[in-house]
Amino acid sequence: MVACGVLLALMIGGVLVSIVAGWPAQFGGSGDPDQVGAEFFTRGTALAPPFVPLLLFAIFIVVARRTDRWGTAAVVGLILLSVVFIVGSLGEAFAAPTPDVPRAALIGSGIAGAIASAAVLVTGVALLRNND
Repeated sequence: MVACGVLLALMIGGVLVSIVAGWPAQFGGSGDPDQVGAEFFTRGTALAPPFVPLLLFAIFIVVARRTDRWGTAAVVGLILLSVVFIVGSLGEAFAAPTPDVPRAALIGSGIAGAIASAAVLVTGVALLRNND
């Protein structure tokens, strides 16, 4: 699924930009701009989800290529994570502004993340329906 690769690249790029720029997560309260790298593991960054969901997403992408039950389970995992990523992306896009992260970065990344996540969701559901 191309949408998965695009979303994964977007999120990994978001991690790197956030850490270098010192842009902490804003959804659920502003993070510490001096601890973005450490907070990435617990709550994510302004432009990317936390480490564990990102790692699971990457693993599910690889496993989803299988044609057995494991592949189907991985596609379901991708669909569920895409819903989580939509919520997180929109949460960052509409988070209260702070001086730590440019508003345009939050909105742009949030919208891009939500659209890419929605593409994964739609593609995953279509894939499951075609396999029935």
